[in-house]
Amino acid sequence: MMLFNDRCFLVIGEIRSFDNNQFELIGYTFCTSAKYDRLNGDAIWITQLVVSASYRGQGVAGTLLSMAKNSIADAVIIGLVSSHPHAVIALSNACNCVPIDLKFIADHVEDVIRACHVPYLSQAQLVGSIFNSQPLLTENNNQQPVSLVKTDFFVDHKEVLAVLEHIRDRWILGPLLDGHEFFAVLPATCVRHSKTRSSGSSFQTKAGKRIEWFWKSNDNPFSNEESVDWNRYSDVENAIIEEAFSTLKKTHVIIDDYHIDFEHRVQIANDDKTKQRPIKRVEMNKEEGGRLREARFMPNPIVPSSSFHGLVGLRKIFIDSFMKSIDLKSVNDWEKRKYEIVEKAKLGILHEGQLVGKQCEAKWIVEQLEKVKDKTKKDIGECCVYIYTLESFLYKILNHAMRLIGDIDHENSWQ
Repeated sequence: MMLFNDRCFLVIGEIRSFDNNQFELIGYTFCTSAKYDRLNGDAIWITQLVVSASYRGQGVAGTLLSMAKNSIADAVIIGLVSSHPHAVIALSNACNCVPIDLKFIADHVEDVIRACHVPYLSQAQLVGSIFNSQPLLTENNNQQPVSLVKTDFFVDHKEVLAVLEHIRDRWILGPLLDGHEFFAVLPATCVRHSKTRSSGSSFQTKAGKRIEWFWKSNDNPFSNEESVDWNRYSDVENAIIEEAFSTLKKTHVIIDDYHIDFEHRVQIANDDKTKQRPIKRVEMNKEEGGRLREARFMPNPIVPSSSFHGLVGLRKIFIDSFMKSIDLKSVNDWEKRKYEIVEKAKLGILHEGQLVGKQCEAKWIVEQLEKVKDKTKKDIGECCVYIYTLESFLYKILNHAMRLIGDIDHENSWQ
């Protein structure tokens, strides 16, 4: 939704209430964009981000910011200031889980503020080690600010301080001062410009080769005395890594528990930088390297009481339960409510991803749905089939649920 001019816009998140069939506002973000010649594209500035308290922690903020980013076809950089670290983390998630780069912030902060004409920041003081501007706090360098802007916006930071304490081992923007907010800018690429294949689980080169990424799984990955053992990344991880490497030309990318350092070709654990493993990129012919999808064929810890495939009745139970859960009166209503259903699917995927620690995978899957949400029922269906064929946390969850359909003892798992 455009506001004031074609450079100022609003992104809103709504969900339909089952009680009164009315839409409920669950979040919104105000944004502005401007030409950013330095990176040959557009800059996006998030002026306000709000998520309803009832829907926080479910990926709503990241989805809103991703939609804002994808609203500008030539987006190359996106930024915000906020006193809440979760807003900064949501921005990172919206940018394909790109890690916060302090040098990138320092290099672009003044140019982005100038380009986007944000009045309340134009004269604001930048505070932090990356700006060579430090207030006198303590002698402990860990307590010195890193990337702040003095906005003179004084609010109760009790909740924020608790969050910062919880994430302090992986938070690099430093502490928060009264009357200040965190400043973050990240590189952005609109998903509509992504060169990810939409009809297969791997990237392909111009010569028709398939690209696969591997990590070295030996007990001692840097030993020359052990036999070499390489494991593939999941399909979604592979897509995230290859897109970051070949399309976005990044130096590194986060895949949930790890980040990939392309320059040194290593995988590094996010919680312990000493835990590293070599990685490699391999070009294969289409027929090479076939593999079993173990999560599809191997038995789950809970043995299903009957076959999902063989019984039409069980499929009907599943479909009927789905239609009841979203108050869908008939299959014909799908066309009218497809946008709402896709939005519910996106929120559900983000929620499930968060539960199993696969936020980056969930974000990538949601971006595939984002590309087709305004298209035909056939396009949306093909996208869903494509997503289900990929090796990821999602097909494991779906496969588990479908094995239990009709089982009264595990009704909570499949309904």
